[in-house]
Amino acid sequence: MKFVSIGQMSASIIGLGTWQIGTNSWGWGVDFGPTDVEKILDAALDSGINLIDTAELYGQGESERQLGMYLADGARDFLIASKVSPWHLDETGVYEAAIRSLERMQRPFVDLYQVHVPNPLMPIRKTMAGMRRLLSENRVREIGVSNFSLKRWKQAEIALGTPIVANQVEYSLLFPNTFNALRTMLDHNHVIIAYSPLAMGLLSGKYNGDAKPSGARSTHPAFSRRNYQNVRRVLEVVEKVAKAHSALTSQIALAWVISHPNVIAIPGAKSVEQVRQNAAAVDIQLTLSEIADLTEVSDSYKTA
Repeated sequence: MKFVSIGQMSASIIGLGTWQIGTNSWGWGVDFGPTDVEKILDAALDSGINLIDTAELYGQGESERQLGMYLADGARDFLIASKVSPWHLDETGVYEAAIRSLERMQRPFVDLYQVHVPNPLMPIRKTMAGMRRLLSENRVREIGVSNFSLKRWKQAEIALGTPIVANQVEYSLLFPNTFNALRTMLDHNHVIIAYSPLAMGLLSGKYNGDAKPSGARSTHPAFSRRNYQNVRRVLEVVEKVAKAHSALTSQIALAWVISHPNVIAIPGAKSVEQVRQNAAAVDIQLTLSEIADLTEVSDSYKTA
C-alpha cells in the first residue's frame, strides 16, 4: 500500500467508502448485510487500507452504527472520516451532529470531519465556528469539505483559520474535470478524496446497456443503453491497458485516479474480494503513454 498525508495523518492512497453499508439502494440486506461488515473491514486492514469514509447521511446513520460495532474496541487501527449533512451547518448543528456520529461509531473522536455538501444559505463562518469548537475539544483531528469548488474551499479555509486538508469530490475516468479545477490547491496540506472512482460501477466492466446493477442505480441515466455506447469507448481503452497489466478494468480505472498527485480514491466494496481487488490497484504502474491514452479518452467522454 502507498500512503499520502492528510494533515497530521498518513492515509492509504486507496481507502474504503461505506455509502453502501446500511443503504438499501446499494443492495444492503439483499446482496450483503451486517455479517459481511467485519469481513470487509478485516480484508481492508489486511490489504493495507487504513482510511474508512462514512457519513451521517449514509443509511440515515446506519453506516456509522455498523462501523461502530466493529471499531469500538480500537482493535482495528483505522483512520475514520465522516461528514455532517448540509442541513446541520450552523455552529450548534455541526457540533451536535458530530457528537451523534461519535456516539453511533462509539469513538471519542473522528480523524477527519467533513462538510458533506455546501449550503449556500448558511454562512461558512458559522459552519467553521462549529468545526473550531470540535477541534478545540479534540473531538476531531482534521477538517475537510466535500463537493466544494476551489473558491468555496479557499473561503472555508479562511473562515476556519487553519488548513482544510481535504476536499472529497466525484472523480473518475467518466468525471475527470474536478482534478484540474482543484489542482492549484493541492499540496502537502491539501488533498482530493475521490468518491465514485469507478463511476458507480460503470468502470468495473460488469455492466452494459442490458446488464444493470440492482437497486436505485439501475434507473440512473448513466446506465442507460444510449449512454453505455459512450462508456464503451472509454472501456475499450481501459480494457487494452488492463490486458497489458493482466489486471481488471476496475483496477486500471483506480490506478489512473491515484496516478495524479495528492489524490486518494475511496471505492466502495460489498465483498472481501472487491476490497482486495481495489487495494491491489496500487501495485499497477501505468506508463506515461498509458496515462496519456486514458486521459485522452476520458476527456472525450460525454454523458448521453
